[in-house]
Amino acid sequence: MSKRACDLGFVKLDGKAVKASKEVSPGQRIVLDLPIRYLEAEVLALPGGRNVSKKAGRELVRILVREERDVDLDNMNVDIS
Repeated sequence: MSKRACDLGFVKLDGKAVKASKEVSPGQRIVLDLPIRYLEAEVLALPGGRNVSKKAGRELVRILVREERDVDLDNMNVDIS
């Protein structure tokens, strides 16, 4: 889903749309602007390896804004599958 979200322009890094392969650095801001959710986070650190547990992942970012959106999913014209 992350690649698809990037391809559709739902993901921004420091205000610019990015591809899924874009590298991030501590201090950068990531925005996920989906039809059902808006999330803005700051990257605090990068993981030491490829596999990161959910608990450890929570220490790598700081959530700045989290908003759920009330939308009618049956009438959406966006396919994020």
